[in-house]
Amino acid sequence: MNKTVNANIAGLVFYIEESAYELLQNYLKNIEANFTNAEERIEIMRDIEARIAELFQERNGSRKEVVSLEDVEEVVSIMGEPEDYQAEEFEEATTSTNESSGEQDTYSTEKKLYRDEENAVIGGVCSGLGAYFGIDPVIVRIIFVMLVLFGLSGVFIYLILFFITPEAKTTAEKLRMRGEPINVETLKQSAKEFKDSVKDAAHRNNFGKKVSKTIERGVKSSSKFVRVISKVFGFGLLVGGLFALFILINVFIGDGGLISFWGDRQMMNVGERMDVFYNTDYQSALAYYSILLIIFIPILTMIYLGIKMLFDIKGSIKYLAITGAVVWFLSVGVVAITTIPIGLELKEGGNVSETIEVPTATEITIEVGNDEVFSNSIGYNEYWDGMNLMDIQNDIIYLGYPKLKIIESSKDSTFKIVINKEARGLNYKEAILNAEKISYNVDVVGSIVKLDPYMTLAADENFRGQDLEVIIRVPEGHSVKLGKNIERILVPISEKNRESKSRKSFENTTWKNDNDRMIFIDS
Repeated sequence: MNKTVNANIAGLVFYIEESAYELLQNYLKNIEANFTNAEERIEIMRDIEARIAELFQERNGSRKEVVSLEDVEEVVSIMGEPEDYQAEEFEEATTSTNESSGEQDTYSTEKKLYRDEENAVIGGVCSGLGAYFGIDPVIVRIIFVMLVLFGLSGVFIYLILFFITPEAKTTAEKLRMRGEPINVETLKQSAKEFKDSVKDAAHRNNFGKKVSKTIERGVKSSSKFVRVISKVFGFGLLVGGLFALFILINVFIGDGGLISFWGDRQMMNVGERMDVFYNTDYQSALAYYSILLIIFIPILTMIYLGIKMLFDIKGSIKYLAITGAVVWFLSVGVVAITTIPIGLELKEGGNVSETIEVPTATEITIEVGNDEVFSNSIGYNEYWDGMNLMDIQNDIIYLGYPKLKIIESSKDSTFKIVINKEARGLNYKEAILNAEKISYNVDVVGSIVKLDPYMTLAADENFRGQDLEVIIRVPEGHSVKLGKNIERILVPISEKNRESKSRKSFENTTWKNDNDRMIFIDS
């Protein structure tokens, strides 16, 4: 059973555990020893005791609980160590030195960045920045809102600053935050502000006290609600972060085997895509690991925040957060440096064409080969972009998005198959060379035309926006029968004399150029 001491602090009576009382007494004696001027010592100690009394009241409220050792230790951490009050000796020495000239020097301190929780809206970051730079915190908040609205990393920057910036708890820290000198006058002024708030609270009328108690109960209820919401939000962050980590590992480090879009079709490993884009393995590796870090660090932050909010974990990882922020920004820089040259190599576009003639037939059958690389069930527009239909197998790059168009032609007397190859490059010449490197098979056997479902590049080539379009020009009175797997690359045929048929109906259908329009004649 702990002994208690009845102590009068700033006119208020507190019951304090004996060990806590001894700690508090030694703390006040150590502070008092820093002051040599008796008059100022009495005045400032009175103000400090008033602040301590207020903190005890805040912690225990009206419950008349015994002040514990933990309470005193918490108050000491807020008030600051006795060494924080040693500035007065310097101030008094300079005061006595300049007394004859009527000047008084002050002990000034270098500004330090803290979070200002007293004036905080969320976490005190904006109010702390405002105090540090001497501007209205509203301006800082507007800047952060603009960063978020314009798609920049406003939230991420705020979170980094929140974790690496300490809270201004002690009087000395609050003075340093504003760049004010730490001397007798400033410490007395800070203590006076706290003391005035205590006096104001003590002189409230009964109605005010009732309102205050009602508000206090509401705040406590709100606090419980906020804690519940915080835990729910923390759980969401944790689950979302773990899911994102799973995707990251699968796509970046694994082979994409756990993610599928079209049946058995898997995502291409990001590392393989890097090799296709970048000119050297060194560039590819730098970009790969930098992009990995750019995504991984925010995911790790989500998981950490989720665990911290869910399990009420205290403390911070200041230096680790600083390191993570530095690495993240460096990674962004590396990606920019390695990717800008690739962007320049996509500057100009060029195309080459090849025409194959089918001279004797009045009707041809068009078939598309079996797609063993991607899937026969993929349509020409059933993917987000060409990058989703890229794969590397047996030292060959497969690009699975060629397009087939069937159009009427009044100028031709025979079927013509036009193969248009497109690509981009640093200049027009390079764009043409990149287009010429596209390989695509068109086999004509009698009246049967067989097309590949994909185009290819050699494994040592780079992706530079390569694209391919096959156009079959149908002469007047000639017809085209659409065979197996045609849906894989066919752009839908639009009939001019009736509603367009569903694209799924094109396989095993026949179309004829009748008076310069393609019409459906058989299925």
